[in-house]
Amino acid sequence: MKFSLDSYKVERRAIAPGGSVTLSMTFPPSVNNLFANSNCGGRFPSKQYKAWKDENAWALLAGKFSRVAGPVRLLFEVEDKAGRRDIDNLLKAPLDLLVKHNFIDGDHRSVVREITARWVHGVTGVRITISQAESARAAA
Repeated sequence: MKFSLDSYKVERRAIAPGGSVTLSMTFPPSVNNLFANSNCGGRFPSKQYKAWKDENAWALLAGKFSRVAGPVRLLFEVEDKAGRRDIDNLLKAPLDLLVKHNFIDGDHRSVVREITARWVHGVTGVRITISQAESARAAA
C-alpha cells in the first residue's frame, strides 16, 4: 500500500523574526513535465511529478524545518546540470510544495515578495533559503 502526503498538513512553529530556513530538495521536474494530457480532455499530474512530490514531502517533513510566516524572500540555488534548461521552469514544483505543506503562507504577491534563482555548482538538486521579508503594505 502506498501512502501519500497530499492529505497531510503539518502545523509548524514560525522562525524568529528576521530568521531564515534553508532546505534541500531533489532536482525538480520542469513545468513542462508536471502535468499530462488525458485522452478525454483535461490534464492530470504526471507520474514523475507525483513521485517527486512524495519523495520531497517526506524528506521535508522528516527534517522538522520551521515555518516562515508572513511575507518572504526566496533564494533558489539550482544544481548546474548539463543541457539546456530554463531556470524559471524549475521553480514551480518546489514553490507549490512549500505552500502545500505549510512552510510558507502562499505563493501570491503579498506573501512572496522576492524570488532569486541562480545556477550553482556543488548543489545537488535545489537548495531553497526562505527568509522573512518586509510586508507588502510597508513596502508600498
